[in-house]
Parts: sequence; C-alpha cells; structure tokens
Amino acid sequence: MSETKPISTGALYYPYIHIDDVNWLRANLLIFPCIKRMVPSYFTPMDKPPVRELAKWSDDKEPLLQPANLFTKRVKHAQAKLSEDLKRSAKKKAFLERFGVAAARQLVGENDYGFQIHAGKLSRPLKEALAHTRLAWNPYNKEPYDMASEYVEVHPNVGEAVMSTLAIACAQDDGLDIVGDKRTGELHRCLLEKDLDSVYDAWLKLNAHMPPPQEASGEELLEVFLGISGDLSKLSTDALRDLNKEREPIDDLMTELRKEARKINTMSRGKNRDDQFKQVATQIMTKWEADRNNLSNFWRAFWGKDTADLATKFAGAVADKTLTGVATGVMAGAGAKATLTTTAAASAANAGWVGALAAGGVIGAGAGLIIGVIAHAGKTYHDQRKRAKNSPYRFLTTLESAGILCRF
Repeated sequence: MSETKPISTGALYYPYIHIDDVNWLRANLLIFPCIKRMVPSYFTPMDKPPVRELAKWSDDKEPLLQPANLFTKRVKHAQAKLSEDLKRSAKKKAFLERFGVAAARQLVGENDYGFQIHAGKLSRPLKEALAHTRLAWNPYNKEPYDMASEYVEVHPNVGEAVMSTLAIACAQDDGLDIVGDKRTGELHRCLLEKDLDSVYDAWLKLNAHMPPPQEASGEELLEVFLGISGDLSKLSTDALRDLNKEREPIDDLMTELRKEARKINTMSRGKNRDDQFKQVATQIMTKWEADRNNLSNFWRAFWGKDTADLATKFAGAVADKTLTGVATGVMAGAGAKATLTTTAAASAANAGWVGALAAGGVIGAGAGLIIGVIAHAGKTYHDQRKRAKNSPYRFLTTLESAGILCRF
C-alpha cells in the first residue's frame, strides 16, 4: 500500500441502485465530494425523500448523489469483452451447470429475489450473450420496484462479474473509489484495486483460489477512533455542501492514516490483527497529543481539553476491546465515555453504516462534524483555525469537539 493516495473525485456505490440507509449516504458524503450510482438513463429510482433531496440540483450546484455514466467507450468495451468471455465459457457443460438457473435457485429460498440486474444497465452485446447462453432468465420473484419487468435474474457469481465489470470501468473513467454498505458485503480485491483484467477469474473461474487477506487501510484505522456516532439525520444537504468546500483537513488525515496503516502486517481478521490495530492507533494518539499540546494558547483555551496522558488513556480504553467486533457490530455511547459494542442495543438509525469499513466500504469519518463545529465554535472556528499548527491530525480534534471521537 502506498503512503499517499490521490484525492478522490468521489465514490461509486456498489452494486445497487437504491440506497436503503440515508445515514450511510450522509456519512460517505463527509468523506467524498459526491457519490455516484449505476442507474439506467431512463429509470427513476424510488428513493426515500432524504435520498431524493441529495440527488437534486441546487441552483448551479451538482447533486451530491449522481448517476454514473454507464455507456462510455470504456464501459462498452469492458462489457463487450465480458460477453465474449461468457459465450466462450458457456460452450462447456460444466460451466452452465455451475452458473445456470438450477444452481442459482438452489442458493436462495423459494420466495427470495435472487441476484437481479436491471437490463437497462447492460449493453446490447452483453444482454444478448446472457440471453443466448441462458445465463440470465426472467426473475422467479419480481423486485417490488420492477414495474416494467426490466430486471433479469442471474447466478450470484455471474451477477458479481457483470456488476464488477460495470463498476470498475465507471470508476476508472471518473477516478472514483468504490464503496459498499452492509448489504454489499466484503468488496473483492478486484473492486478495491479497480482491476478489470481480474474480474472474470475472480468470479467465474472454475478453480478459483481464495484471495489473500486485504491490507490494512487508513479507513479502518479511522474507525478505531470513532466511539459515538453523530446524529446524521440533522446533517442537511446544505451542510454537506458547505463541508465539501473545505476538504483539506480530512484529506490530510486520511493521507496520514494510510501511511500509518502500512505498519500493520497483512493477515486474516482476528486477534493478532486487532492487536496491531490497537498498537498503531495508540501511536497515532501519542502524535495527536503532542500536536494538541503544541497549539497556540488561544486554541488550548478554546478547546478546553485536558490533553495530559491522552495516549495512555486511549490505550487503556481499547485494551479489552475486540476491534473485529467494531467491524461487524455498531458503536454506542454512555454519557461522556464511549464503549464499543456488537450488541443490537445501539441506535438502529446508525447501525447501517457504522462498521462498513471492514466490508470494503468507507464510513463517514466525521459524522456530525458540521453540527459539532457550528455548536462549539461557530464563525470563530473558521476565522481562527489557521492559528493552530498544521497537523495532519487536526481533524481528530474537530471530531472530538463534535462528540464523535471517544472521550476518556
């Protein structure tokens, strides 16, 4: 993993059209300038009102939630190649038996939808290849928003190959990261690395091997610090637009966290990996503590925080926590002290997006940031923050003031 990463122009939502959890969307819009999704040009999503608001133009300002262009030259070329690969493989009986309708329906319940794709996302060559090889069929159970019978059902592996091809080509065109929510599951390495050449083997090679474990990421390190998820429902579209005007603090933080993540050995998830995350996170806390203590007198008085032994307190707070639980569970707060929990007791409003990092997606690093900044600092923050040292960890201080970071 490289120490730095180009600043993203946005992220592509994989693999769905509809976004079930608006808080997941708001959270990601605190990290990315925009989120794009793969929507057919003539299809109107049945969005919830808050999602619909984020998909609107505001005067001359583009929507924060946008459709991806599914018919660029690159996307068409990628689909054409996939169609030829499918037709070639479908000549083998074993391939059709493994990825045909009978095998696909055995994986789901009688009333389940299975893996369905809107045909409007597909190029003509790919639609014809799927139809002629019988690797696609009319859905056994229609999706509730399939009003015009425009969806086809496929084997999950075929569906992942198709959607991965679309997503990677779209992401390559626009310089996008690829993110997913809890429904998405763990993103495959080919998606994270935007490697079109490996898609077919990743999903459809008969003797595919288990991929190696993923490297630690700066986004995962950031999640270690998040103890109390903010009330994302109060983050208005205007507030998110305002945040997008000043992206330097979060970009600096993520660059530094990705650099620190290189210290964590690549390994499968478990106790050893958790212990390395704790160690590196505590080292980061030590650096943050030093930066905070070097702030001007104005800022020390303004934040009003006791920074003594910050790293020591942090290390004690995480000593008995299993970080894997963070990835699969949710976070809850009790008064001023935050605890990490995998129980269902945390707010259902936030459970959908917290912990999405381990699934290959990116959670909102500054949930509630705008609210906290306005409530705590108002105009003074924007007028005076240049007095602080230019620390890459200054965004952690902002998160703490917003009530997002664990307090000790």
